Amino acid sequence: MGHRDDYLDSDEHWDPALSRDQRLGRWWSSASFGLALSGKAAHALAASEDAVAVAEAARDLVQHQAVYALLEEGHSVRAIADQLQLSKSKVGRIAKALSRDGRLADLGFGLARADVDPTRALVLAAWQFTSIADADHDHPRGRRPSPEPTEPTNFGGLNGPTP
Repeated sequence: MGHRDDYLDSDEHWDPALSRDQRLGRWWSSASFGLALSGKAAHALAASEDAVAVAEAARDLVQHQAVYALLEEGHSVRAIADQLQLSKSKVGRIAKALSRDGRLADLGFGLARADVDPTRALVLAAWQFTSIADADHDHPRGRRPSPEPTEPTNFGGLNGPTP
């Protein structure tokens, strides 16, 4: 490890009061962590970009799911925006994406095959579930009755069962 050991042991870069273990505990979050690892730099960057893409996909999916759930419960776009701390225009775009023929539609989202498992894990964790079975057991579909089709939505249609 040479250069990395020298860096960790040097008081020039660290508070001298910190032990080596304390320095190691903090080092992962500093720029110097890449010292003497230049051969791994491209892989590390690609892996971090993949992780960001998975996290963004999970965030987007959870946003759509949350907006869908709140629209289904009859909340207004403004109320949803306030509750989820999203802009009204963002909620409106999601609501529009979730509508078909002026009605709220339960749409699936395509994910790259390699991203399905890690994205699923993040989505389940966001909803505080450890598995699909836990989610199904805790909130089975169909438990809550659908709203009457006379309730207007925020995007021009009516909520309720499809005739």
